Amino acid sequence: MGRLLAVDYGRKRVGLAVTDEAQLLARCLETLEVNAKSDVPALIAERVARLAVEAVVVGLPRNMDGS
Repeated sequence: MGRLLAVDYGRKRVGLAVTDEAQLLARCLETLEVNAKSDVPALIAERVARLAVEAVVVGLPRNMDGS
């Protein structure tokens, strides 16, 4: 097993959370302010390398009404 990085992708902000190595607990890592969508992959890749993440999980965006 190894750490997972969870990504909650939004138009203005991207939330990141990371698990422990046993994948039992997750904690908030940080919230990225999005200035340009093209910057986001590089920012996430840097966190993956720094934290030795095994996999990335991306949330499915939904509106508050579930649509």
